[in-house]
Amino acid sequence: DFSDGREKYRNGIFGFGITGQLPAGRNFYQRAYALGETFGFLGIGGQRGTAMISVSGQGLAAAADGWEHRLKAWLDHKAQRPRLTRVDVAHELYAGEYTVDQAFEDYKAGGADTQGRMPVCEQRGDWHKPNGSGRTFYIGKRASGKFLRVYEKGKQLGDVDSEWVRVECEFKSVDRVLPFD
Repeated sequence: DFSDGREKYRNGIFGFGITGQLPAGRNFYQRAYALGETFGFLGIGGQRGTAMISVSGQGLAAAADGWEHRLKAWLDHKAQRPRLTRVDVAHELYAGEYTVDQAFEDYKAGGADTQGRMPVCEQRGDWHKPNGSGRTFYIGKRASGKFLRVYEKGKQLGDVDSEWVRVECEFKSVDRVLPFD
């Protein structure tokens, strides 16, 4: 527990803790426990005796200030054999500040170039004549260490007029170590 003594940190790293065991395991873990009010879950009993912590964006928004520092301190000093295998980062754009079309143009202009190599890209949805069901632009391969998706989240949820776009990147420990920083 990396509490600084203030009441709001009484539940450790995030400011909320385990609220109960879920009826079944998740993500190939034998047992799973709910974190907070649907803020994520803790999986225990994975391959080679591992555990997994999954915290949603809603959970991170609800977390007590300073959770990042408490988590890093726990990983650096308390956890046994800690390792990040995947970290997803997302940014929400609700009012048309960035679009899937702009992401495609940025890609074509070399915006995803890494040391003279462009990763593969893919477009899904009706890009020729958008029909309101939503489009997605992918950069990279899902199995690689970095994978980006830019998609029309509002349209995915059924609002044909929505300008809500989500930019989401998956970082995996494929050919790299994901640092705790």
